[in-house]
Amino acid sequence: MNLDITKLSIDELKTFKKFNREFLPKIKKLDFNFADMKKGELMLISTPKDIIKFIKKTPSTKKYNFKDIRLKLAKKRKADNTCPVTFGIFLRLAIDYSLIETKYLKLEYPNFPFWRVEYEKKGNVYKKIKNFKNLLKKYDGY
Repeated sequence: MNLDITKLSIDELKTFKKFNREFLPKIKKLDFNFADMKKGELMLISTPKDIIKFIKKTPSTKKYNFKDIRLKLAKKRKADNTCPVTFGIFLRLAIDYSLIETKYLKLEYPNFPFWRVEYEKKGNVYKKIKNFKNLLKKYDGY
């Protein structure tokens, strides 16, 4: 089933277009210390769809924190770590897109099990998605 983009709001259409853009994973060697990574390490810039694939494979009884997911994504691509900035941006984009799908395709629950991730309540993903705390409670267990 495909989304009928003519029914989307302007903001939803922007999210739809961003999510469906061609993102390719990249690996960059750091020239300086960045976040929790050291100069010289290989940093993966992942994609929204790679993040979704990883989290979908997570058993429903398990939850990973951001750091664990970033390290596992990087290891899969033979890098040392995943960029924390793009990871947060792409995770949020994937969640927003999934919520749009759920709404317009009238799904019982989102195709992307974002509730299998441990979120920091002060983090951007948690703060920027409307009613995120309630969404996590609502879907936890699927």
